Amino acid sequence: MSGCISDVNLEDQLHETRKLVLFCRIAPQMDTLGVSLSHTQLLYGSGSRDDIQPIADGFVEFSADGEHWVTAPYDPVWQRYRLATADFPILEGHTYYVRAMAEGFEPVSASCTVPYAREVGLHSEHDLSQGDVHYGELYAYDHYDTYLCWQDPAGEENYYAFGQVSTWEDEEEEEEWRTTHLYFSLAYLGDDGREGKVFSDEGRDGTRMRLLYDYDTDPEDWGAEDLSLMFFLDRNNYLYETTYSDASGIDLILLEPTQTYSNIQGGFGLFAAYSVVDLSATLTKTGR
Repeated sequence: MSGCISDVNLEDQLHETRKLVLFCRIAPQMDTLGVSLSHTQLLYGSGSRDDIQPIADGFVEFSADGEHWVTAPYDPVWQRYRLATADFPILEGHTYYVRAMAEGFEPVSASCTVPYAREVGLHSEHDLSQGDVHYGELYAYDHYDTYLCWQDPAGEENYYAFGQVSTWEDEEEEEEWRTTHLYFSLAYLGDDGREGKVFSDEGRDGTRMRLLYDYDTDPEDWGAEDLSLMFFLDRNNYLYETTYSDASGIDLILLEPTQTYSNIQGGFGLFAAYSVVDLSATLTKTGR
């Protein structure tokens, strides 16, 4: 700053150290587990975000009991540590563990429990409406609003999302790479107007969930192309997605960085689980 009398080495002042960043989501429906292993960028040090690179010479292991471990080899094409679920099955209701290490970094570890994909009677409903407001615009004429409805299982924490799983490939880069992403469709709750991509049954345990998904729709021609999957998330997924959404909405200088949720011991990142239901066979339509 212009008012400083002399330069101050903030990196030394804050005692920053680089830490491992591990990112992995597991599901029974996956054929392969993928672990992204990289490192943090020192906040007050030199360099840029481009300096963050995948760590290819690390060591990543999975366990189903915390005692016996299976090594995931590094795949240079995917730039991930990958392990086929045929060699390491993922089951609903089971807890799994991951740990990783790399030279020059402290080891990291985490655990998560796979949620059950429940039968919740998911269906769509089309309500005839007039005079309601969507995104600040008044729809004064008769139109149909589309809701997704399901019964929340009582006596347990449940977290939901709707969307797709997509695989991206880029062969134009110097080194070919592939990566798989979850895509959670944007939806918003009809009862209070809150927007979001992940939803909790907090305060509504065991009730009938009703989500306003689309508006001004044609019930005869309405399709659910963007809702190919229903995700049953664990709490780690839910907290990560909600904090990531809050953090990505602020991108101004001179603000304290907002940290997303992390459950990685000794480092940062996410080890989370989910189960999936294919909506193409379960999502039905009913009009009201």
